[in-house]
Amino acid sequence: MGNENVDFSVPAGRVFKSYRALMRPENNANYTATVNLKYNDGTSSKAFSRKISMVRMKVYKLPFRTPTANQPFQINLNVGTDRNNAYSVAVLGCKK
Repeated sequence: MGNENVDFSVPAGRVFKSYRALMRPENNANYTATVNLKYNDGTSSKAFSRKISMVRMKVYKLPFRTPTANQPFQINLNVGTDRNNAYSVAVLGCKK
């Protein structure tokens, strides 16, 4: 609840062309979603950042791609919102 970071591992040996974060808020509120990617060479990049006015229990699809030619090993999803706003998140890797 509030401002939180969640890390997701990307399976080794798989190549994904794009990704999609799914977010479902439990409150009508303004949320900021930021996706950062971490790479094996020690670098990182921002792949997505947006402020969204969300409606309670609606699933929001937040598509993104890696801005580099590298495949990330970790995806960090940071969600900012007012205190006591709750939400669920997931990240999917897409091969196509």
